[in-house]
Formats: sequence, structure tokens, C-alpha cells
Amino acid sequence: MKSSRWSLAGFALVLFVLFAPVSVLSETDAQSRIEEGESQGPPAIEQLLPPQNLTPLSLRDALCIALTNSLDIQIQRYSPRISTVEVDVQKGVFDPVAFFNATYVDTTVPLPSSVSIATGGLNAVEAEQWVLTGGVAGALPSGLTYEATVISEHTPMSTITEFLGTSGQQQFETVLSVSQPLLKNFGIDVNTTGIRAAEINKEASIALFEQAVIDTFFEVEQAYWNLVFAYKNLYVKLNSLNVAQNLLRENRIRLRVGVVAPLDVLQSETGVAFREEEVIVALSLLETASDTLVSLINLFPEQMNWDLVVFPTDEVDFAPPDKYAEAEEIATAFRSRRDLEALLLQREAGELQAKFAKNQLLPALNLNATVGLIGLDEDFGVSLIQPPDIGIDPAADDLFSGDNFQWLLGFTFEMPLGRNFERGQYRVANLTVSQLDSSIQNVRLLIIQDVRNALRQIATTWERVQAARVTMDFRKKSLDAEKKRYEVGATTTFDLLQFEEELAEAEARLVNAQADYRIALSNLRRATGTLLQYLNVRVDIAS
Repeated sequence: MKSSRWSLAGFALVLFVLFAPVSVLSETDAQSRIEEGESQGPPAIEQLLPPQNLTPLSLRDALCIALTNSLDIQIQRYSPRISTVEVDVQKGVFDPVAFFNATYVDTTVPLPSSVSIATGGLNAVEAEQWVLTGGVAGALPSGLTYEATVISEHTPMSTITEFLGTSGQQQFETVLSVSQPLLKNFGIDVNTTGIRAAEINKEASIALFEQAVIDTFFEVEQAYWNLVFAYKNLYVKLNSLNVAQNLLRENRIRLRVGVVAPLDVLQSETGVAFREEEVIVALSLLETASDTLVSLINLFPEQMNWDLVVFPTDEVDFAPPDKYAEAEEIATAFRSRRDLEALLLQREAGELQAKFAKNQLLPALNLNATVGLIGLDEDFGVSLIQPPDIGIDPAADDLFSGDNFQWLLGFTFEMPLGRNFERGQYRVANLTVSQLDSSIQNVRLLIIQDVRNALRQIATTWERVQAARVTMDFRKKSLDAEKKRYEVGATTTFDLLQFEEELAEAEARLVNAQADYRIALSNLRRATGTLLQYLNVRVDIAS
């Protein structure tokens, strides 16, 4: 479409020549409509853009499309999801682990000569053994680690069983071992640091995602109102071109009847050429503004329909600004700004990490305890052929009898001699918290400046709107007076064109100020963090 800009502009000029009123006084009604802020509507734009290439779009629809299609929002949406998974990862530290091991052992142990003589010439002890081990191990939030193990040892052949005249041996053993830290890694708070920090970071990522949505919404709204200005600016340029063409037509008629000199016609032609250039530039600005909005909201995610141009259907609001109290707006921003909330949450997580790092400076002192039972079947082959009348089997019965009970109780103590690693981790954690404190102070200052600038922009743009209205009224009256002087020959065509150009510039400044005023209102809501509440938008991370 951009390659055919000259042909489109020429098409617009033909339409204006064919359908525009002949008298230059027709400009008054158009100026009144712009001053009152009435929508010029698609018909004026259809002169440059075919209706099938226009895509009507309201601001609300643009924001909804951006929430779904914006690539910036889609990229930021992954952060809360990743943080949610990280919480589950940290909780997995306390998941129990089941284990099983099967081992076959075939050993030959030589005997000393004295033992060999005492045993009647036995030189070595041979054994063939199957060992099956299984159990569950894990940790509790208090720091306690546990391991419950069941061991089955089956010895089908050994020198000892042959010496004793038995047909194999079966042994069952159950063991429960626990270890409770008393200094390092002691307590629920210490051992759940990873989970709590991950949950806090999850909330921080959600806050940052909402802040990204707010920033994107503001950019979309800014692009939308800039596009509204681009359309109104194009209308002003087209209207100015229409007036210059009518003046050229009248001067050519007057030249034929000898009322004006050829110089007046030349000046009129120069005015038309100058305004044709302005129309081309205004059309280019409109296309750029449309592309910016389309790119921000990712309007065509599956197909690149860049030939389509967005036509905004909303009008700029000209209501006077509310009375804002600077202190209240800053206080609202401190409560509502999601980027500040994310930093506060990150600092909270940093403090947890600092407490954990401080605990790691302590020496390791663990209380260890082990209890277990053992059951033995000394003649497994006979038991296998002739099972007992009562019980499971001799080994299991011996196990559950409780006669072969074992237990262990003790302490282990460990302390690194250098502790450079632990001290370094502790210093890093404290420096991270201090860094976050400075970041929080910096963001607070930026928020204050942001809110003050936003309030100042609202006041300034509203005053610009009022001043532009007065200026346009003055330029319109001046042009009307200059036209009357021109009709009686008291001024030149060049002077009349100058007055017309000044009016067109005043009209453009008015629509520009109106768009900037609407952007300034949205900027204040962005600065105070209340844009989503104002738009009544609830962000759903899962969707």
C-alpha cells in the first residue's frame, strides 16, 4: 500500500475536485466540526483508503486483543508459570524415595594354618549368597532424615553350612535409622526456606507480569490515540487542500475575466502543490501509526495482513481533568505499583536466604539412632520342604519374636576448618538484600517523579487544548476577515493562502493537543498502577 501512496493521494484529489463545494467559504462548517470534536468518520478516509482495507477497532477491543495476542505479554506470562513449577521442585525435596538392590556374592576367604589344623585341614571358607535390600528413605521439614530398610540374606551354600550339616541359611533384618540435626539445618524454618522463597518469588513474578500488562496496555492506548490524531490530522490536511483547490479554481475563473493577475493563479497553484505534499506526509504518518498499533497488539498472529489499516472508532474525551491531590496519587502509587511490590517480595525472599546462609555457618551436630530386628533360619532347605505348622517360616518367626533386637544411639559432629564457602554465601545473601533495599528506594523516587510528571502532563495538555481552541477561533475569524478583503481586492492570494495555512496548523495543533491529553490521563493511571482497575481488567495467569 505504501508504494501506491502517490496514486492514492491523486485519487483523493480527484474526489475532492468532483465532490467538494465550489466556494471557499465551505471551510467554516468543517472547522466547526473539528472544534466540537465530532467524528469525521470513515467517509473522509475512504477517499484515500478503500473501505475493504479499513479495520474498525475500538480501544476496548484493541486492549482485549493485546491481552491475548501481544508477544510481550505472552513472553512475560511464562515467568509465573515457571515460578509455580519451581515451588513444586522445592517441595520435592521432602518426597520419600523407595529403593531396591539385589546382589549376588561368591567369596572364598583363606584361613590361617593354625585354624586350618584346628578344623581338620580346612584351608578356606567359601560362601555363596544372595542379598536383597529394599526400603524407603527421605527427609522431614524439621531436618530429620530417615531410612527404613528390609534385608534378606539367603546363603544356599557355604563352608559353615556344610560343616554344620545344614542345607542353607536364611536371614531377615529390618533396620530403621534416623538422624536429627541439632545446630546446622535444624528446624522447619531453615529446611523450608527453598519452598517459602519459591512461593514469594512466584508472587513477585505475578506482580511483574501484571506490570508488564499495564505497560503494554499504556503503549497500546498511546498508539491508539496517536492513530486517532493521525486520522484527524489527515482530515485537516485534506480540508486545507480542498480549500486551496477551490481558491485555485476561482482564481482561474477570475483570470479569464481579467479580475486577477497571472501571479495570483501561480500562487494558488503553489499553495495546492504544498498542500498535496502535506497530504502525502499525513497519509504516511497514518500508515505508520496503524502499523505500530497492529504490531503492539499482534492483530494478525497467523497471517501478515499489513495492507489492512486500523480505523479507530473511539473519540477523544474532552472532559476537564479531575482535581488530583499529588500526595494522594503518590500514596496510591506506592500501594498499587506492581514493580514496587515485586521488589518488596524479592527482598522478603532475600531475607529468607540470608537467614538460611547464617544457619549454615553453624557446625553440624546430629543425633543418630538406629533400631532393628534380626531373624535367622539355620536350615533353610529343611524348612522349605517341611514348613512349620505355625507361623510364616523360621526366619520370619524369629524376626517377629523380638529376641534378636539391636539398637544404636550416638552423635556426629562436623565443622569445616576454613568455612570460606559458608561465609561467602552469607555475605552474598546480605549484599543482595542491601542491593534490593537500594533498588526499592530508587523505584520509590522514580514513582514520585513519574506521578508528578503525569500530573504535570495532564495540566499542561489540558491548557494546550484550551489555548489551541482559542487560537483556532482567532485564526478562523482572521481568515474570514482576510477573505472579505480579498473579495474587494485589498489583499493578495499569497496573503490569503498564508491565513488558510495558519488555520490548518491551528486545527492540527488542536487535535494533537486533544490526543496528548487523552494519553496523559492514561499515563497517570499507569504511573499510579491503577490502569487495570480503571479498565476493569483481571489478569488470569492460567489462560
